[in-house]
Amino acid sequence: MVKLADRVSTAKTQKVPVTTKVLPPGTDSVSALLAGYFNTRGQQYQLHTDRGAEIGREIGQGVTAAAKAYEDADTIL
Repeated sequence: MVKLADRVSTAKTQKVPVTTKVLPPGTDSVSALLAGYFNTRGQQYQLHTDRGAEIGREIGQGVTAAAKAYEDADTIL
């Protein structure tokens, strides 16, 4: 899970300019509104992928800690 979370973070970092810096295709107000809309959605995507990667790391760390505790308990017995 931790490796997957790291890969998601790396991929996201590479795509930040593509998803958050959309230029308006024209000079009219509709083009500006659409570019703003897509940039906002890109920023939301970045926030969600950050949170997803964080959750993946937390799960991986929890599973690793549980495995270590299980191993320690088995060693004691």
